[in-house]
Amino acid sequence: VDFELELNGGEYVLANLLYKGKEIGFEKQMIDSPNLKMSVKVNSPLLWEPGNPVLYDIVLKVFKNGKVTDTVKTYCGFRKFELKDRKLYLNGKPLFLRQILDQGYYPDGIYTAKTLDELYNDIDIAMALGFNGARPHQKIFEEHYLYYADKKGYIVWGEFPSWPGEFTKENPK
Repeated sequence: VDFELELNGGEYVLANLLYKGKEIGFEKQMIDSPNLKMSVKVNSPLLWEPGNPVLYDIVLKVFKNGKVTDTVKTYCGFRKFELKDRKLYLNGKPLFLRQILDQGYYPDGIYTAKTLDELYNDIDIAMALGFNGARPHQKIFEEHYLYYADKKGYIVWGEFPSWPGEFTKENPK
């Protein structure tokens, strides 16, 4: 796992990669510039796939004078999409995308869900109906939606947002 960090001080960074709470990778690097690149090696990672969302926790800590001055927690997954012979593959296996077009419309909030449950419910219903993903339609979807999709093993195939007055060669405003 490669990291590019922009730092404002500190002596060194510790990066931990965990799977189900168990440390599987670790790296310590001294800070010699505000822009730091570092990597944590993962041997034989388990792969993320629809319905089996293998995710790893990441904890980055900045230290100064032996004390933690900043902590960032995030996650990652490992997967590889490929096009071969006019077919889509995920992790070396053929993948059939059975997706819905998610308009992101909510009766009480128009284009914004009023609650996280309302947002998550779209994914839960689609998965219960046998879909393995969605193509969110012409808007930037909420980060919570994308997070929940990662956690559930739900493929999100994004597209560029399109609003009135979009940029074209003839209308470069």
